[in-house]
Amino acid sequence: SSVNSSHHLPNSTLSFDAAKTFSAYFPKSVMFEIIQNIESKDITAQIKNMFFDDADVLNQPCMSSRLFASFILAIDMLPNFTKNVKDDAIYTSKKGLKVSQSSDASFLLRWLEKLQQQIRSLLIPLLRVIVQAEITSLKEASTPTKKSQDGEGNSTPEEVYFAHKEIKMNSRQEEEKTREKREVGFSGLDCSSILGPVDSVAGSNTLLEKNVLALSKVVKEIHRICNCNVGSNNKMIRPFQDADDDNCCGSGDAIENCFMILIHFLETCQSEHAECLRKACSKSMLCYWPADRFIKAAHRYTLDFKCVLTTLTDNESMIIKPDRHLLIEHDLISCIGRAIRFHLRKFFNSVPLPLTTNHKVDSSVRSRVHERLEIMMDEKGNRDTAASDGSLSSIFTVALRQVYEYFGMQNCLLADHTPEMPRRFCNSPASLRGLGEKGSHIILKQHDVDQVILDIEDAHIFLTTARACKFIFELMTCPGVKEEIERIGGWSTVKRFGQTIVEFHLHRACQNDAYFALLCDIDAFTDRISRYHVAMESAVHICENSLEKLWSRFRCASQTKSFLARNPLIVHISDELLADKTFKFPTISTR
Repeated sequence: SSVNSSHHLPNSTLSFDAAKTFSAYFPKSVMFEIIQNIESKDITAQIKNMFFDDADVLNQPCMSSRLFASFILAIDMLPNFTKNVKDDAIYTSKKGLKVSQSSDASFLLRWLEKLQQQIRSLLIPLLRVIVQAEITSLKEASTPTKKSQDGEGNSTPEEVYFAHKEIKMNSRQEEEKTREKREVGFSGLDCSSILGPVDSVAGSNTLLEKNVLALSKVVKEIHRICNCNVGSNNKMIRPFQDADDDNCCGSGDAIENCFMILIHFLETCQSEHAECLRKACSKSMLCYWPADRFIKAAHRYTLDFKCVLTTLTDNESMIIKPDRHLLIEHDLISCIGRAIRFHLRKFFNSVPLPLTTNHKVDSSVRSRVHERLEIMMDEKGNRDTAASDGSLSSIFTVALRQVYEYFGMQNCLLADHTPEMPRRFCNSPASLRGLGEKGSHIILKQHDVDQVILDIEDAHIFLTTARACKFIFELMTCPGVKEEIERIGGWSTVKRFGQTIVEFHLHRACQNDAYFALLCDIDAFTDRISRYHVAMESAVHICENSLEKLWSRFRCASQTKSFLARNPLIVHISDELLADKTFKFPTISTR
């Protein structure tokens, strides 16, 4: 069938000319023809070739390996499908250039040959680490795959484990009939298949931390690609350029072209016309696998690769755009957050109670910090629930997040920098004016009350931060705490994870776990918190006095009905002051 420019890659979110070039010469109609010829046996053979006969890639239900193997097969088939165009067919690019197939087919074929080489050299290293990351998220040593013999003596899977759930398979047909009852709700794509560490079991964090390492390799490779492209010439290479030219698909353009073609293929995979390819991918699995799941997988990778491609065509580093992040970066920082929380529980919390009577608790996975410390009540005699339960790690993370949100990541990572602390609070005109002298008839308006409440909230945030710094300072400098943490392995793993957040700027991807970046250097962090604590201590008294003055200025204690009738909005100010929304951190001392 002839190729025309009416079929082109949807390009509303991307700003690059390379997409126009490739989609004009190889629209989805051509890609549809190619994927019709891809069979499950071809996918299996290509997986063995791409991943050096790694048994894990074939034996695990890994969707990315099937998609990427199909992509390489499709690229290898492209030269054959240029022959399907009639001799009088005209290729029309978005630039308006027309090239006849009869005169320029040799140039196009040589261009494709170079393109194939560049995809193998530039893209396959990234595709391999993505596949290894998905494989890592599916591994579980306690759930081996059992083999049996079929009627012809071939080894076939009898039981397949996925996402820590067992699926017994007697036949593909039977599994298809009962798939609704046995459908697995977890996925290796988004790391939902990874079990969290069990606090009472030594080594239960190993799988999660291996996954962090695997995802880190993916993000590192993506950042390497994007950062290496900064400063490139960005000259567009088109099929009608001389394919023997050394600049053809040059370093800057080649990687853009490769990603553009990969996106083109993945978008094709999501079409209803690609059902045959999805079924071939499904058939290459060792267990029953719904073919439609490959739509979700292709869509997820399309989003990430579009983000990478946009960065490449902007000729900027990944770290320049604060609102640009990958789904895989979100997965990475989420796993880092889970891993760090496990270590904090190990450092600060007591040994958890056994889940069942037969459950053996391994006390070696905990430090004895909780035995050395006394958690004191606050000044009002209240008892914090987390402190009562012995969950020092929960209080520590609340304090850490408060410090991060108040000072910001940059201030918290500057070793010798201590931000200037405020010396005036509740300083808006409405707060300073109050109700005026006794006997005055000032009537509060809503915007006045809003200003005052904002002042109160700002003061409460400052007090919470000051108390958070005090809590962390007391905890980290308490006698015996540092030695006990060192005894069970120290902060090295937590520091490494914090450094990963900083190195790849993962705080852009997930603010919920961004504050763990402060733990990238524990000694520097402890010193910084000590200086914050000293600097804020004197300002705490100023802040508390300012709140007390507000109470007096607005006569919040008054019960006079006529006064309250003139100023009914005062109740909102008094309620805000009485609520005292500051977090009450407990006081720590040694036993």
